[in-house]
Amino acid sequence: IEARGVYDLYRKAKEHRYRHKLANGYSGLKIVAEGDSWLEFPVGPVDASGDAVRALWDEFAILGLAKAGDRWEEVIQQNELLKTVDEEQADAVILSVGGNMVLGQVERYVRDFEMGKPDSYYLKRELFESDLDYVMINYESFFGQFVARGVSVLVHGYDYCDPRLDGYLIGRPLKHYRGIENEATYRAICDEMLDIFNRKLSRLAAAPQFAPFVKYTKLLGVVGRKREDWFDEAHPMPVGFGRVGAAMAKTLRGFPKRAVA
Repeated sequence: IEARGVYDLYRKAKEHRYRHKLANGYSGLKIVAEGDSWLEFPVGPVDASGDAVRALWDEFAILGLAKAGDRWEEVIQQNELLKTVDEEQADAVILSVGGNMVLGQVERYVRDFEMGKPDSYYLKRELFESDLDYVMINYESFFGQFVARGVSVLVHGYDYCDPRLDGYLIGRPLKHYRGIENEATYRAICDEMLDIFNRKLSRLAAAPQFAPFVKYTKLLGVVGRKREDWFDEAHPMPVGFGRVGAAMAKTLRGFPKRAVA
């Protein structure tokens, strides 16, 4: 099996849906979606699982480029985004990048367990924020290129996740590498990481040079804290992605059509 075909399992279905909309009287925004598994979550049948693009595709024409696991390195290497925006004369872009750096290597940013230490002790904030600066530099670069084209951009910072003792993404790495075996501690660490990520991204999106094209959509608290809201540690169930899509739709509805020369 070619791995990339697994990571973007529903890409063809999404393009079919996009083309069908355009061929059948759709007059709304043309959107390109690029990034990670919050836009392309390749699990289960296409109509029975979820991601943000599928939560939005009834209302909007969205061409999906995202691949599960992608970071900025992959987005840049694949070199599809700007080319596709230009070819499609897209009105808007949804960007979902950074989650795999935040939670995909969580043990890098966490100190070893020490008896009696508070949860606030464990995050290596200086290292984490330094690495996040790389993520923000890439967001800033792409924001500038989209603004120059008159293309609107929606960004988000994910929701508070659901760490689990046996979880492949957070629980097991923190138990194995850091000796931490407490879900409440996992949650406190991840909540702080996501707060920092959202704070940095929202501030960047609000920079005057990107107005009025770039909009940050806050998703913190949107999915919910119940375990049944989450498919795994970092991905909502379809109903949760539905809430994510509803929040994004409010932002998208405020975007104008692109003025194409």
